[in-house]
Amino acid sequence: MIKVVAFAITEGRVAIHCHAGLGRTGVLIACYLVYSLRVPGNDAIKYVRLRRPGSVQTRGQITCVRHFAQFILPQSITYYLKESKEKYMTEFTLQRFLKRQRIILHGYEERNFKYLPKIIHVICERILQLCGCHTNQFISSSTSITSEFLCSKLNGNIHRHESIYSISSTLSDNTPSSPDLIKIPSCNSSYACSSLPVSPSPSECEDPADSSQFSDSYSDLSTLDGDEIREEIDEQLLSENKCFQELQTQKSFEENLSPKEIYGISDVVTALLVDYENIDEQSKQIILQYEMEINSSQLGWARLKAETNMTILTVLLFEWIENLKLPVLGKENLETIVIHYKQPETCFKKIILEDAYLIEYLINFLIKIRPMPKEDQDDVLMRIVSSLTQQTIIINGKALPSDKGFRKLREGTLKCTTEFFKVLLSMIEAHHNHPEITSSPTCDNSTKDFDCSNVEQCGFH
Repeated sequence: MIKVVAFAITEGRVAIHCHAGLGRTGVLIACYLVYSLRVPGNDAIKYVRLRRPGSVQTRGQITCVRHFAQFILPQSITYYLKESKEKYMTEFTLQRFLKRQRIILHGYEERNFKYLPKIIHVICERILQLCGCHTNQFISSSTSITSEFLCSKLNGNIHRHESIYSISSTLSDNTPSSPDLIKIPSCNSSYACSSLPVSPSPSECEDPADSSQFSDSYSDLSTLDGDEIREEIDEQLLSENKCFQELQTQKSFEENLSPKEIYGISDVVTALLVDYENIDEQSKQIILQYEMEINSSQLGWARLKAETNMTILTVLLFEWIENLKLPVLGKENLETIVIHYKQPETCFKKIILEDAYLIEYLINFLIKIRPMPKEDQDDVLMRIVSSLTQQTIIINGKALPSDKGFRKLREGTLKCTTEFFKVLLSMIEAHHNHPEITSSPTCDNSTKDFDCSNVEQCGFH
């Protein structure tokens, strides 16, 4: 129901009405506010009561909203913050992130970002806007962004007609003990959540004190019941409510977007090759603030779409990729490249599909930044490879990235990977310019005397 409301609001105003008088209207609106604004359950309940006195009053209604918040808010974590003490801040792989993203997104976004992280798309498209290279290549909302990708064609479009993932199907792919998938309690049908799974009791929680990290603890239900909460609401000003603040902030950002074309290609290249270790402390604080806001509210997303600092955008791009629990180009994918790099189509087809989609999108992003000198394009391509492998590569005499504690990519693996990515770039460029003709360019003779078939010689970690 929440996703139905969210989709309907994109088409215009929505009226919610419960003729039975069981309070389902207030519960549904409060849950929608939690979903759309990423606010805690208590804030959503208080806002609904301020706007519609008498709503969300019974203990069952309050419990329903709170447990929905406990389920949905952890799924919105986009950046892994190592120093964060939040209970649900755990490392995630690309595959797990995509599963969580399917729970959060709805409608056209759910379809478009089925196999691609939304954060990557938003940052890359903003960079392209700022340097005047943005195109409406993915303007259609009827199919996934990745449906016309080269890797999709090579794999026979096996995912094109797959149905949209539902919450239940996504949850079934994860173990019950998964820390970032919190179960929701079942409620009476009058509270509009009878189909939800049973939630753990307070005693089953590892640490009851931690359960308020994203929402409201199980032990506080009485604080929103009876006269005590009515007095609290009477004293609270509308302007102090987090829902109201979030709505006002979104409106102000939408009305004041920054100009699109302000950077030259050389500025973009410089930003893409910047080392996080060398940027100033103020920029580091801005980046951290972005990561926290994107995790916890829609404010971060609104600010990101209006950001004009190219360095901030490129660092956020690489930070997300490099903080994945497992590298996109891990040992399995690197072994595939080393063995099959001279047959680029075969090699690309063998790479794990979710990884291949992300690789192709990043390469296509690089191709769009024109006109870029060949030397600069090669340098940026290697910077992308270093991020995808989570290993350092020497670029223009500097080891990038230098602040992550990554190992250096071995010479043998680097040679094979470099050659493969250069050929892959040509293949992807040809495919997106002329989808009906996708040829496989031959490998450069510069590596013909180097034997990459020996995996041990290439030094995998």
